[in-house]
This record gives sequence, C-alpha cells and structure tokens, in this order.
Amino acid sequence: MEVGGGGLRWRKVWKARPPELAARGAGSLGERLSAVRAAYANWNGNATAKFEYRKHLPSLEGAEQAEKDRAVREEPQEVMETEFEARYKRTEAVFKDPRVLNVNLNAAPGVVSSEDGRLRIVSWDIQTGGTMHQYCTMAQFKSPDGKAGFALLDYPYPGEWENADRGKQPAIFNSVYKIDTITTGAKENVYLVWCRGKSSLRIFGECVAAVTLKNGKLEKAPFFKTKRALLSDIQFASKVSDDGDRPEFQLKKENGPTLLVPIISDRDDFSGKFFKYVFDGKRFAYSGVEAK
Repeated sequence: MEVGGGGLRWRKVWKARPPELAARGAGSLGERLSAVRAAYANWNGNATAKFEYRKHLPSLEGAEQAEKDRAVREEPQEVMETEFEARYKRTEAVFKDPRVLNVNLNAAPGVVSSEDGRLRIVSWDIQTGGTMHQYCTMAQFKSPDGKAGFALLDYPYPGEWENADRGKQPAIFNSVYKIDTITTGAKENVYLVWCRGKSSLRIFGECVAAVTLKNGKLEKAPFFKTKRALLSDIQFASKVSDDGDRPEFQLKKENGPTLLVPIISDRDDFSGKFFKYVFDGKRFAYSGVEAK
C-alpha cells in the first residue's frame, strides 16, 4: 500500500485469499507489528500459506504467568477488604493492650512514637483505594496521670464510626511519619503529629495536628494562632512539580521553635513563600510571610 492525496490505497489487487490476521495474547505492539509484516510478505509474494499466529506470541508458559500476574494485580475488592479487616483486628488487639507501650516498636513499619514514649501511632495503606489512597490510623498512649488509652483515628469504612463522634477526633489521618514534642511555659507537652496522604496522581495533602494527653484521652490542642482563628491543625494540598518536588512543612528549632507553612496558589502550585509561625511559650503565633 502507499499514501497519496486520497489516503491509503492498494498498489495491486488480491490474487489469493488474504491471510488471516489474529490479535492474540497480550496484544502488544511488537506482536502485532510482527504479525502484520508476516501477513504482508505472504500476500505480496502471492502465497497462500496459512497464517501461523503462534509464531508471533511469547511462550505459552510466559503467557500463563502473565495471566497469573494480572489476576494477582486485579484481586476482587472483597478479598482485599477481607485481608485488611483481618490485619486491622490483629493490630487493634495489640494497641488496646496498655502493656505494649513498654515494648519498643520503633523499628516496626508504619509505627512512630514521641520522644517520651507516651504516644505511639501506627498507620498503613489498606491497598483498596485508587489514585486516592486509603489508610487506617490508630493511636496508643498514656497520659501523665498514668491512664492508658487507645484511639481509632482514621478508618476507611463508615461502620467503625457508628459509636464514635468523628468530629471530635484530632485531624490525624493517612500516613503518619513523625511526632515532635513542644513543651510550653506551663511545662505541658504538646505533640505535633505530622501526616500526609495522596488524593490523586499529582495532588498530595499534608497536615500537622497538635494534641495533648489528658485523663486517658488524646485531645485536640488549640495551638496555632492565625490572623483570624485559633486552630488545632493546619492542612494544605499541592501538586508535585515537574521536577518531582513537593512543598513540605518546616519546623526550625534554632532560636526557639518556628513553623513554616507553604503557601499554595489557587492552582495547587507552591508559591515559593511560607506563612511563618513563631512559638511564644504558649502556642505558635502568626508572624508574617517568609520567602523560600
């Protein structure tokens, strides 16, 4: 065939039955190209040989393994949810046991702890989400009065929240990666819990939540004084840059704790500037804007 002003046209007419062209197996570009070339050579030589599609496919064993791999990647949602539920129940049983606080789990995947060992949080991707990942997050803690407690902070299925008031829960969710401790002038420890999550292919969310431990409970702490409000958490969402970078909170402890919060544009891009919050002995108070 050749390309002309009228598009594609044949240079000669068929003198024999055209070969059978089959798209089988994985249907890759290489397989199809190989099959087309063989079919064209057969026809161009006026041959009537049977088209052998198997010659253009990978080995049978390779095809079978590819099918098995595909089945593993596309497990039914029910199977993944069942596996998550089993893991959740095992983890919950461990975290509800106050004796576990005396066990060092710092090397365990997904577990982060405060420096004083009074607050421990575990979080994991439950592998049932799409581009927006879903996590389970729970905490184990002991308040200064010696009372131990457990809190389910984030759970992907609504049923677990029937007996809990989610609105009163601290904003701790998705993947928790660090806990910092700030001691106030009144000698009270406030824990800064840092977490992040993925909401789409290029959009990531970041959060820092301030909490305290009182009477065996994990409570919100109004710890960030903005120009208009007193907050217990600060959140933002942003795109990943073309270079693969994404903005993050910065906590500087030299010359007193200072928190830098990335300023995000209406298009979810990092502006290159930060809101600056300086610790005044009681809380972080807004102190202007700082360039990158």
